[in-house]
Amino acid sequence: MNEISDIGPCFLVGPPRSGTTLLTAMLNTHSLVGAGPETHFFSKIKEDEWREMLADPDWPKKAVDKISSVKLVGQNVIGLFEISSEDLYDTLTNCERSINAVLNGFFSIYLNKKGKSIWVEKTPNHLLFLDLIRKEFPKAKIIRIVRDPRDSCNSMSKLNWTYHPVSNAYIWNEWFEKSRVFLKTIIILFRLGMKILLVILKSTYEEYVTS
Repeated sequence: MNEISDIGPCFLVGPPRSGTTLLTAMLNTHSLVGAGPETHFFSKIKEDEWREMLADPDWPKKAVDKISSVKLVGQNVIGLFEISSEDLYDTLTNCERSINAVLNGFFSIYLNKKGKSIWVEKTPNHLLFLDLIRKEFPKAKIIRIVRDPRDSCNSMSKLNWTYHPVSNAYIWNEWFEKSRVFLKTIIILFRLGMKILLVILKSTYEEYVTS
């Protein structure tokens, strides 16, 4: 149990309708794991915005304002985590100026409320930002879910921002191609014997649904 509690943060990514929500719910049943709603902190906050926030002379005002403005399906993400802007401001005031510290500070509030110690960030399209995640969280675990693309594309038709399964296949392929370079680089570095602190775990939808 102590070994589990020493595990760092985990990012859960994957193409649309690949099973990230189901796996998040399963992980969240663990007594030590806190897996909240999607944050979209990498997809909706651009790198130049992060730099501006971290350079704010009135730190952490811009960071709190920006994070508080991020919405998911019309709702503020900070509210979905039951975190107040005041609590976030107080927490970040004592944090260093880095994306790592901001996310750790954000999730520390959430974990304290839930009585847990390991945070899992689940935003499927963060699959497109693995380079930045690796840079900011070199020791983090990343779980990439792989589902039969035919099933994913068919299931995507149930979403209000997608269309025909054939059109969805282009979206799926785009996500796959954009993340493939990063994942291929990791494999090559391993084969060259270079030490990689980032751990990439691949889980298939079919495996945990049938287990």
